[in-house]
Amino acid sequence: MSNAIRAEGHSRFAMVIMLLSSVVNIILDPIFIFELNMGIMGAAVATVISQAIGSVMVIYYYAGSMYMPLS
Repeated sequence: MSNAIRAEGHSRFAMVIMLLSSVVNIILDPIFIFELNMGIMGAAVATVISQAIGSVMVIYYYAGSMYMPLS
């Protein structure tokens, strides 16, 4: 969905969504894999959580709560 946001002219916001999702995944991966001893399942859970955060940001964008003017 960030590609659609980028096509609307809000490329900076689309980049923030992707960066935030990636950073959350990078932070959560070692926690779930090593600290909680979840292995591959931990990596999967971390990825799902990070993608869910990105999806929530996209939903807020399209709901109008996070409208960013063209700049």
